Amino acid sequence: MGTTLHRQRLRLSVLAALLLASRSHADDLFSCTPNVQGHAYDLSELGKLVSVSSVASTPPSRTTTTYTLSLCAPIPVREDAPAEDQCPPGTRACMIVTNDKDPHATRVISVIPLAMEANEHRLDPSLSLLDSSKSQQPLLIKLHGGQYGEQAQQLELELLCDPDTANSEPVIDAYTPSNGTLTMSWTSKFACATHSPSGDTPQTGEPSNNQGRGFFGWFFLVLFLGFIAYFAIGMWHNHFTYGETGWRMVPHREAWADLPYVVRDVFRRGDRGSGYTVLS
Repeated sequence: MGTTLHRQRLRLSVLAALLLASRSHADDLFSCTPNVQGHAYDLSELGKLVSVSSVASTPPSRTTTTYTLSLCAPIPVREDAPAEDQCPPGTRACMIVTNDKDPHATRVISVIPLAMEANEHRLDPSLSLLDSSKSQQPLLIKLHGGQYGEQAQQLELELLCDPDTANSEPVIDAYTPSNGTLTMSWTSKFACATHSPSGDTPQTGEPSNNQGRGFFGWFFLVLFLGFIAYFAIGMWHNHFTYGETGWRMVPHREAWADLPYVVRDVFRRGDRGSGYTVLS
């Protein structure tokens, strides 16, 4: 009896440890629909695979640095490249430096996984809002887990909201070898919060049906609806009260019939008033 109870307790302890480990591991992963201080984001469009390169002249050769980023999923492993020439599986941000003297003879100088989730490496994502005078505060994303030699690596990505910018690429700000930090910035409408504590959402360059209508827009809309109501109620009243039909249903029809002549007389008086008489 005592042995059976001990085994049950041991099983429960192992199960609890596994659940705790899996939860801790899940917390280390980066979500592309984060909620930061009440601001909700959908970074799916920015989470797709993207690469940017910079080229430096290093006579007699040329050095190219390629930065590859994949926020929402690990960077796919290339089947056409040796394993040592690419970042390991589970990498989210990778920096590869190549050098070539001949376009057909490129050699890989360094492969640096900046942020990754594999084995003992953890992304350990950190998200925060930066102070800004803009209505949409920049979102700072920090991802960890990279290792190059003895130096730990990390990515600092600043997302800037611009409702009018769609097709854009991240900008490389700097890479600091001494602390292994790559800083990038990315301006896009997909970096805007989809919901904020104040309830505001970003305004794009394409206004919705109820946007961009100022005082005069509302004034003429109300005036137009007033005319429609005036004619509808007047015609209904004349028809059901006096039995009028056709043109005779129009309210104040005599005044509307005289309107063209009134306008004509006004213009005639204006022309007559603008003339002059020659005095002898």
